[in-house]
This record gives sequence, structure tokens and C-alpha cells, in this order.
Amino acid sequence: MNGQIVSWLNTAGNGYAGGVGYELQFTNVSTHTCSLTGFPGVSAVNFFGHQIGLAATRSGSAGHAVTIRPGATARAAVLITATGNFPLPTCRPVTADGLRVYAPGQTASDVIPFPFSVCSSHHTGSLAVQTTT
Repeated sequence: MNGQIVSWLNTAGNGYAGGVGYELQFTNVSTHTCSLTGFPGVSAVNFFGHQIGLAATRSGSAGHAVTIRPGATARAAVLITATGNFPLPTCRPVTADGLRVYAPGQTASDVIPFPFSVCSSHHTGSLAVQTTT
């Protein structure tokens, strides 16, 4: 299924107490129906594609398989907690240059350019992701 799915981010975020939620979208660019089950892999990356801090934690239940017809799109929420909510020494905020995204069950990733503040520490995570719907 690698190569059949393209990941992108709807940058019209929805604020919540302490952060902003964005919608990751997975579009089937092939001519065949495919399915995704569970959580995408998400992490913050720098300009060179190196991971910054911890990968996103999983929030909620794993959900059910989502069938995606050619040209159709599945979605998953990614939640970015404001780095100001964490003590400076345990967060060590930096600006990420984007998100590395693995569609659920995939081994190839997409890097989505998107600057945002993230904890660079390996003790405090500021990203969470929900299951694909």
C-alpha cells in the first residue's frame, strides 16, 4: 500500500484549552481501494528530517478499519500542546520545521512542512494523535 496514500495537513487548526488540534488527511491516490486501521505515526522534524523530541502519543481507542476508495480521504486528529504549558527545563521548546507522518500500517513516510513550537526534550511530549476515521 506504500505509494497509494499521500498524507497532508489541514492547517486550519481548532484551539482547545492548552493547544491546537489539526486534521491529518490521508488521500488514496491509487486506482484501487485500500484500508487503514489504527493510529498514524507522527513526529516533529527539523529541516533535515531528523526527529525532534518524542513521537506523538496515541489518544483514544484504536478504532476500526477505514476503507478508502480511489480519490477519497481518511482523517486523524493531531494535537499539539502549547509548549508554554510545560516547565522550560523539562520541555526545551524549539521550532519544528514539519511533521513526519506514517499512515497507519505503512513503512514509508511523508514529511509535511509546517513550523510549530515543540518540546525537544525526551522527557516531555507535546504531540498526540488520534485514530484514523
